[in-house]
Amino acid sequence: MHESRADGDYRVGLRGALVLLAGLGIVALPEPVAAAVGLVLLYAVAALAIVSGVMNVLGALRVREIAGWLLPAGLAVLVLGLTVLAAPAALGSALARSLGAVVALGGGLALLAAVRRVRQLRWVEAERRRLQTR
Repeated sequence: MHESRADGDYRVGLRGALVLLAGLGIVALPEPVAAAVGLVLLYAVAALAIVSGVMNVLGALRVREIAGWLLPAGLAVLVLGLTVLAAPAALGSALARSLGAVVALGGGLALLAAVRRVRQLRWVEAERRRLQTR
């Protein structure tokens, strides 16, 4: 049973290392590529916000009695989407780089958590063996 738990921790560590490398790869993208990737992300987020805002506003107009908060929230999301569309293309590169940094940070934290868990399991196993020899 301990071996399967340790295997799972090793898989989490491997996944964390892969995510860390992917995040560092995104951060290390050349500027034109980062700008293009960021621009695509920016427009995708804007489109999602606009569609979501319109759907929320339409839903709020249909069920006025139940969801009084849905209309202001829908309008806020719609305005956010339109504002993102008006953003300059320079935001694209910054968005891609910050996304890469966040992904790298998440991968590094997952890797550290897996390493700590494996060390803890090894320590518990060593203590159990030490107590059995007494």
